[in-house]
Amino acid sequence: GDFVVATDPGAHHYRFVGIELAPKAGSFVTSVIQFGDREASADAVPHHLIVDRCYVHGDPKIGSRRGIALNARDAAVVDSYVSDFKEVGADSQAISGWNGPGPLKIANNYLEAAGENIMFGGADPKIQDLVPSDIEIVRNHLTKPLRWRKGDSAFEGVEWTVKNLFELKNARRVAINGNLLEYNWPQAQNGFAILFTVRNQDGAAPWSTIEDVSFANNLVRHVAAGINMLGRDDNNQSQQAKRIAIRNNLFLDVGGSWGNGRLFQLLD
Repeated sequence: GDFVVATDPGAHHYRFVGIELAPKAGSFVTSVIQFGDREASADAVPHHLIVDRCYVHGDPKIGSRRGIALNARDAAVVDSYVSDFKEVGADSQAISGWNGPGPLKIANNYLEAAGENIMFGGADPKIQDLVPSDIEIVRNHLTKPLRWRKGDSAFEGVEWTVKNLFELKNARRVAINGNLLEYNWPQAQNGFAILFTVRNQDGAAPWSTIEDVSFANNLVRHVAAGINMLGRDDNNQSQQAKRIAIRNNLFLDVGGSWGNGRLFQLLD
């Protein structure tokens, strides 16, 4: 099937502790853990769900699209190892959410994915006016292994679709603090490691916004380019991004052998 674990509408108060979750060998799944997605009202969204000290991984040979879909209220992924999420011709994520109101916590995890290691937005919410909100992302390690990079001595031969390490497309009140983000290069995207780019992804969510975001105390290294910000969607109607703080971060080894070397880009 599409998932290893999936919630019914309104499912609540589950904690997964010390569990290995993966697809059957040689099979592709959309999400290993799917919290929510189909719910059309905030009341029906699953809530109080925690992934704690778990090993969540895709198929090493054929990949998987997503580790954990966080379309929930009061949900967390903590102290876990999420790896081998990769796909050719589509975006893959370790953790992503688009139809959960929050609050959400992502803390002290190892997160590995080809497309976006963490992304919020990327599909129109089914809940009217929903913006994933109150999201805390702290002390995580977000990385892409060099065995995915064509031309590297470690390259394993498959050019998975590589984009960025962290992306917000529709999000409000997000704190990204004390994380390590490393290894990003141009492939299916231009090499920026971090994107704050407002997107009304499929055209039915004109309320999409990025606002009240703090990116602080992070280490970003071995990337082609730093942070790309887009004030307003240039494809579909959206809100204007506002109140984004980027402070007290360390950027090391940006550009050079990795790619274009632009630290900050602000569009619209």
